[in-house]
Amino acid sequence: DGASLITLQFAQKKARHAALYGSPSKAAQDQVKNGDTAALLFPDFFPNQGGLPIKVDGQTIGAISASGAPSEVDEAIAQAAIDALLR
Repeated sequence: DGASLITLQFAQKKARHAALYGSPSKAAQDQVKNGDTAALLFPDFFPNQGGLPIKVDGQTIGAISASGAPSEVDEAIAQAAIDALLR
């Protein structure tokens, strides 16, 4: 409640990054923070914490994300959803 509409697009971008790269969107955030700004040119690269890949037997089968809260909370929500899904 109270989140802006732009958070819908942020959530989609975080999840797309996690699914296509098979890594959390926070990894992209850290990559840019560590100076790899060329990565910003990669397709669907989105350096914002909150998107997580869904992996089964080491294979990425999709992704999930959250947006609208602080980034650490977004990621925790996404992880809780994955934990519930894979139970």
